Amino acid sequence: GMIAGLEFEFKTNLGFVSNEKNVVALSGNLILVKSQITMTDAEFNSRNGYIKEGETISNKRQMAGQSPYVINGGITYTNKESGIQSGLFYNVKGPTLYIVGAGLFPDIYTDPFHSLNFSINKKIGKDKRTKIDFKISNILGDNSYNYYSSFGAENQVFSQYNLGRSFSFGISHKF
Repeated sequence: GMIAGLEFEFKTNLGFVSNEKNVVALSGNLILVKSQITMTDAEFNSRNGYIKEGETISNKRQMAGQSPYVINGGITYTNKESGIQSGLFYNVKGPTLYIVGAGLFPDIYTDPFHSLNFSINKKIGKDKRTKIDFKISNILGDNSYNYYSSFGAENQVFSQYNLGRSFSFGISHKF
């Protein structure tokens, strides 16, 4: 097998809205990956045994579990004086080979899942050792899909999960 990739990352304070007490920052990264594995003779022959008209099969395929891209981004706000920190974060991974097909059974992929999450916390008390947290996950309400992918056919749903949105609240104290 072979895997190669590039990662681009940035982080910057937004100077026009930041100062010593208030910091607004943008951050993000992009990961691009090319993965390839040479099939065993058994896998390659089982795929060739069910080849469709017009289809050509290479003895190479994407690695299972390896996404071709990942995108992360976020904007954060910190007020050092008041002890408030908050952030809005986005993440998505590209279509990923979930289950390797064999023979008559096609490959199964995970569809990109768009995740948008928000968090805010505030430190309180004389020494600011107590922290109150609030988080919202999956603001977009995206669902998770796995689908069959077969030459010349529309993708068909293999499984679907409605993850819903989640809300959490917490209090912690450092002794």
